[in-house]
Amino acid sequence: MKMLNYYPMPEAVIGDDAIADLCRYEGKKIGLVVDRGISGLPCFARVCNEILKDCMYKVLGLVGQEPTMGEIDPMIPQVRDYAPDVIVAIGGGAAIDTAKMLLVFAEKPEWGWDEVTRGPINKNYGLSGRIQLVAVPTTSGTGSEASSCAVLTDYNGGKVVIITNEIGPKKAILDFKLLETLPKKVIAYSGLDALSHVMGALTCNNILSLPAKMNGTQVAVTILHNLEKSFNGDITARAVMHCAAFKAGETTKNTSCGLDHNLDRFAKELKLPHGYVSGLLLLYTTNYLIPHKNYVELAEQMGFDGQNDEEKQKKLLDYMFAMYKRMGVPLSLKEYGVAEEDYIPHIERFIEEDKQVGTMYTVCHPTDEELRRLYLQFYYGMEEK
Repeated sequence: MKMLNYYPMPEAVIGDDAIADLCRYEGKKIGLVVDRGISGLPCFARVCNEILKDCMYKVLGLVGQEPTMGEIDPMIPQVRDYAPDVIVAIGGGAAIDTAKMLLVFAEKPEWGWDEVTRGPINKNYGLSGRIQLVAVPTTSGTGSEASSCAVLTDYNGGKVVIITNEIGPKKAILDFKLLETLPKKVIAYSGLDALSHVMGALTCNNILSLPAKMNGTQVAVTILHNLEKSFNGDITARAVMHCAAFKAGETTKNTSCGLDHNLDRFAKELKLPHGYVSGLLLLYTTNYLIPHKNYVELAEQMGFDGQNDEEKQKKLLDYMFAMYKRMGVPLSLKEYGVAEEDYIPHIERFIEEDKQVGTMYTVCHPTDEELRRLYLQFYYGMEEK
């Protein structure tokens, strides 16, 4: 039997007020990377004024919705001059991915972006591991608190993906109280991001590890049962979703993302929410992949039966469409409000970019015509023109 690596999860501190665990770092130099939206909230004031009051800390930078090289640049001298023992990221995936990059720059003082991004996506930086990265996610979607991947935007607006276990957080703090004031749209879109991570991973050709496959199926079932409840204000379901997003990160850490994430590069160009786009594309890639054995198994775990595999997976897809609709998620880019002239004329360019980047670990490699149809469905819906 072929030997396969299975990468473990970071240490997790879970529960109401779990963020108080940060006081354990008294005596350490702590560098904070904080979501700009979180920085003005009472929960962050409490971190500074109560939890870390006896600790040495410095805010290295505030992060917007998407991590960019230009936004990270001013933080690089900050992290190098301060030389923290611990970097704590508080926020969504943007803050956590920014902290992952600062970890590299702190350990490699002579490096710039050329050295960090050079070569294949999978990196080996040779970091010493002396700096501990702690992630405190404030949304339930990206799974960045569990993953060894960082996604950012380069100076030209392009998508940069970096994968190495060297940047994976050593600890994740899942504090349910941080979720109490999340807007419903954020709950929906971040939850769909988590769902797309785990369902996409189930279609990767490297999901040969039995633990990864079992974890992925169980997490997908959990999200499908709890996302709408969380959206509707169920506090228990919201806590379950926070843990499920964390576990979804474990699955992608041991596989990769699926076709939906491979085709979502236009989201940055059109300034669309990543979670919304990945969730939208998941609908149509799930339809494209009918039947896929792991999706059929997921449908069976959800309790859907049928005379054949195609019918089972279609019932799963119908469930997803109905759930999206009840949460008010637009079922096409046109419904979202994207202008036809901003998208349709660029489809051929998207297809060429897809061929250059490749679909990496996905089990399928769509033809140009299949990609064209998918892109039209993303815009018009199932009844594409």
